[in-house]
Amino acid sequence: MHFPKQFPRIQGPRIVLADISKVGVDEFLPIAMKGGKMLTDREKVAELIQTLGRDFGLQKTLCWGVFLETKLIGMFGFFRGFANQTGEVGYMLHAKYRGKGYMNEALVLGLNYGWHELKLTKITAFTAADNTPSINLLESSGFVCTGREKDNYLGFVIHRPTLD
Repeated sequence: MHFPKQFPRIQGPRIVLADISKVGVDEFLPIAMKGGKMLTDREKVAELIQTLGRDFGLQKTLCWGVFLETKLIGMFGFFRGFANQTGEVGYMLHAKYRGKGYMNEALVLGLNYGWHELKLTKITAFTAADNTPSINLLESSGFVCTGREKDNYLGFVIHRPTLD
């Protein structure tokens, strides 16, 4: 695995993926999520921002803010370490921006980064069994459902494509 020394900024056609640990609590609050649950406590959100920055330094997490121009509209990242050249993706998009293809763009950018820069061989994802938009996003991106996991979540996996 080839973890970056400096936080990567990735420009897409419509969005930018940039270091989310640099945003303020008020900006992050509408999309702050931990363990599948929205955070509403400002202190908990501030702790999460610090944790994301610290975990990047420990090479355990790579979490981008999804920006539309300068507005934070979501987050996308690799979480829970990178054992066995495997990354786990997670994402959240502000409700106002859903259904417009922004998370699809973030996922494509993130997968490309995972394959080409991090040199991952497998990427996993988990989503609530009733989250049809997330399931559709993963499946349309090539992820395959591996079955029901604990707490009514579904697991998904995609393996590294043959790269030129």
